[in-house]
Amino acid sequence: MHAPTSGLSTWAWFAQIVLIQHEEAAAIPFRKRAGPQPKLTDLLKSASKEQLVSLVVHLNDDAGGELEGRIAALLPPPDLSGVKASIQELERKVDKAFPHAKWGTNRDNYAYKRVGPPLRDLKAALLEHGRLLAECKRFGALLEYCLFALGVTDDMPHWDADAHNKPKQQTAKALEGLLLKALKGAALTADQRADVLEQLGRLELPLQAARAALGGT
Repeated sequence: MHAPTSGLSTWAWFAQIVLIQHEEAAAIPFRKRAGPQPKLTDLLKSASKEQLVSLVVHLNDDAGGELEGRIAALLPPPDLSGVKASIQELERKVDKAFPHAKWGTNRDNYAYKRVGPPLRDLKAALLEHGRLLAECKRFGALLEYCLFALGVTDDMPHWDADAHNKPKQQTAKALEGLLLKALKGAALTADQRADVLEQLGRLELPLQAARAALGGT
């Protein structure tokens, strides 16, 4: 079986894994059930992510762990398109929360009270997705995500009161820590490291530790 492409959805790559066992079991005699049976792919589509994870782990355990290497080889890189779309939707909510001001900077206390709640939701989502990738040790995807998330953080509003800028600073610091983990875990070439450094150079965020890790100043 050919390895799946990176564009496959979560259920699809689980389907390929389970189909390995299904194909191997096809030669075993079994008693036919009355009536038409749903297709395996249809059953997998209706299952939750947690159920699919449990299923694959169970199959691997039944095989004495022998499927682990084959499963790992079949796993495509995480698809971040859905995550990015959800983050961008939260960004739009932040933009919509701004009051329409005829005078002033629109970055005052009144504006912050309006924008604060969706901004906190954005911060929480940015960190949650990054930490999940770090826990799973998917360092290539974590690197891609951190660069995206830092760009989102860089675009967060700058407020008149310094205290209101702390969420942005905290988000940037936490994401920089995750980026350092990605740089340590991913086997990057010199050209790739230079590309990451160039992308960081487009941001106004300080990120001194990340730049230093990449050989920048």
